[in-house]
Amino acid sequence: MVFLITEGKVELTTRCDDKKVVDSFDVLNQIAQGLQKDATGNVLVEGHTDSVPISTAKYASNWELSSARAGAVVRYLVERGIEPHRLAAIGRADDFPLVAGNDAAARAANRRVAIAVQY
Repeated sequence: MVFLITEGKVELTTRCDDKKVVDSFDVLNQIAQGLQKDATGNVLVEGHTDSVPISTAKYASNWELSSARAGAVVRYLVERGIEPHRLAAIGRADDFPLVAGNDAAARAANRRVAIAVQY
């Protein structure tokens, strides 16, 4: 599951998938329901950024921004009843781009959160 995120922000709002906008809260709620039904897997939540360096009062670098993105999803899942010991958040910064290139479309695709269930 990949959520595309607005530049320089940590917001759970929407993702774009083939020009279709999907409410990420609906998707996260579905994920939470699935995780509640199958409590055997651990969940790795990875935050990613584009390659544009960031340095703000809130996020010193893309490392902090990507970690905050992953943390926001983990907190949301915990609030929906997923046991914290099953969850791990990791920030990947811009080290694992989904799409090559530095144009606006590539940067948008690389701002994301990926969720993997590990058995």
